Amino acid sequence: MRTLAHLSLASLALFTFILNTSAQSSNAPHIFVSNRDGDYEIYLYDASGTLTKLTDNTVDDITPTVSPDGRRVAFTRDTDGDGAVQIFVLDLQTRAARQLTTGDTQYALYPSWSPDSTRLAYTRVDLFAAFFGSSDITDIRIVTAPTDAAAPQSFTLIDEAPDQVAPAWSRDGARIAYMQGSLLTPETNPFKIYTVAVSASGTRAAAPIQQTFGNSIDITPAWSVDSAQLVFSSNSQDANFELYLLTPRTPTSGQATPSRLTFFAKDDLLPAFSLDGRSIVFTNGDAAQFLSTGETQDIPPGDNFIISNTGGTPVALVTNTTSDENDAELLPLTQTRKAPRNFSGRRRNRAN
Repeated sequence: MRTLAHLSLASLALFTFILNTSAQSSNAPHIFVSNRDGDYEIYLYDASGTLTKLTDNTVDDITPTVSPDGRRVAFTRDTDGDGAVQIFVLDLQTRAARQLTTGDTQYALYPSWSPDSTRLAYTRVDLFAAFFGSSDITDIRIVTAPTDAAAPQSFTLIDEAPDQVAPAWSRDGARIAYMQGSLLTPETNPFKIYTVAVSASGTRAAAPIQQTFGNSIDITPAWSVDSAQLVFSSNSQDANFELYLLTPRTPTSGQATPSRLTFFAKDDLLPAFSLDGRSIVFTNGDAAQFLSTGETQDIPPGDNFIISNTGGTPVALVTNTTSDENDAELLPLTQTRKAPRNFSGRRRNRAN
């Protein structure tokens, strides 16, 4: 099953490639993922400059996102060291981690919190469907995240052909954005950004709405703080992936034209808003190797970056340039609320 496990991480992770730059650094509080100790762990960098390691084990912990109440971090853990990823929640006070999803042939990743911190949207991967070349190998599900001993409960939100990946729950709770396309044939069925209206409990309230169009690949959406805009990565205007802002349409409004935010030589990927809405964190790198081979090996180490929501010059978040660091999510100075999530999910190099 190693090939399928690699498929689920390499294909669903989508662009965690970050290159070194000479940009100035920022001490903005954030959580991020680093392999500085040999495997991917989750770290917290606070406003005082203190670096805290939140997880510490021999498997990869990736895609962290802080709950809106500031008490927990949801993340994806490679439970067997060979790509069997599931969703976990870490209590920031006790540092105890609890597994929410299970399944020998169904993996889970890309968690995204509901505004009330009681549920998570996530992507489920069906390995059997991938093995047999199905046109629908993923869906988006909702799982409860109990703070007591109650068992987590889950249900399907979206399961349509082709694949749905990387959900992002709006801060007002009314919509979930995601990317839809084919993981197996992205060249002929490229990913597009969709939104779906949801109820307070996370059930589907209306038909999904396609938000982006054309032949470009549009990926990993994230909501603005006021839930009025989406930021996402796209190669719609040139060969590179750049960041774009979009006011999502409703069933009664017309199609909006995305506005380009970045203009850099490399790919700008995995965006997420800060809590005050004035900044966006992202990674800058090269997606060409992934798009051509599906491999995530031999990616250079690098940094996450922060930029104004109106564009301008990016600033590197404080990091360790000798290790591979990604999955940044900006935090408020009080660390009581969260900025919209930002995910990736690549595996470290392993000896075969």
